Amino acid sequence: MKLGILGYPVAHSLSPRMQTAALRAVGLLDWTYEAIEVTPAQLAEALAVLRGPPWRGANITLPHKEAAARACDRLSDEASAIAAVNTIVVEDGRLHGHNTDIEAIRACVAEAARDRICAVLGAGGAARAAVAALRAAGAAEIRVLSRRAAALPGATRACGWSAAALADCAVVVGCTPPDAAPPPLGALAPDARVLDLVYYGPSALATLARAHGFSVEDGRGVLLHQGARAFELWTGRPAPTTVMWEALGGGPDGGAYKS
Repeated sequence: MKLGILGYPVAHSLSPRMQTAALRAVGLLDWTYEAIEVTPAQLAEALAVLRGPPWRGANITLPHKEAAARACDRLSDEASAIAAVNTIVVEDGRLHGHNTDIEAIRACVAEAARDRICAVLGAGGAARAAVAALRAAGAAEIRVLSRRAAALPGATRACGWSAAALADCAVVVGCTPPDAAPPPLGALAPDARVLDLVYYGPSALATLARAHGFSVEDGRGVLLHQGARAFELWTGRPAPTTVMWEALGGGPDGGAYKS
């Protein structure tokens, strides 16, 4: 059986390392997982290939999550609600789209977002999942900051890329590329927490947040949780999360994830 991750770019992805370790841990030695770079123009052809053997499914990463949702034959309730897919399961040649990002992000923001003002940086597929996750976590208000002030399902309001839009926010979820310059963070709540979905190197958002003294968590915890659920959808087996976390460089001092 074949699995993979489709994205552009995708060479940085740690999903192949994590999922390969998981497959080996449960004895699925004839299953493979690979990173496949797919441009937007190539996506339709790549998804068509998934329909045939020996493919069982794939993860979808930026910039394809919304386009993949439109291409699937069926969507889970979560994927349909936000019109974004990060996991595809192949059943009899049909593409079933899921979104495992929502629960993964919710697990990482947990109680920090409850009854607080929260913000999401970005307006793509990951940002749609972040809004849904914050809503599920009980956020009092969800502001989406983007350069085009885009409205996303479930958000309280769309905002520009400004310091004022972050005033009194207690949780910020960064859904932007690592080199994207963040808005000024000085108006955040004093106890603000930043969850940056970038996990493969330092980002401008994380660097600035740490300079302000805010708590910062990288995206490995989200990667783990979404990947574990995807693994279960593909294989029908419980995900070996400890093995997966270790494959991401985690451990007793390796990050915020706790089993």
